[in-house]
Amino acid sequence: MYVITGITGQVGGAVARALLAEGVNVRAVARDAGKAASWVERGCQFALAEMSDAKALAGALHPRR
Repeated sequence: MYVITGITGQVGGAVARALLAEGVNVRAVARDAGKAASWVERGCQFALAEMSDAKALAGALHPRR
C-alpha cells in the first residue's frame, strides 16, 4: 500500500497512475473529497486530511483492517 498526498496535483496524480497501472494498492490523501472522487473510482482508498492536521495525517497513514 502506498499513501499519496497531493494526489489531485500533477506529480501526485502521475505517481498514483503509475502505481495503479502496476496493480499496487493506493490510498489517496486529499483535503477535498470531491476532488479525490475520481481516484476512488479508479480503485484508490481515500483519506481526508489537511497537511497541517497531524492527527488526520496519522490516521491516513495507519493501516486499515
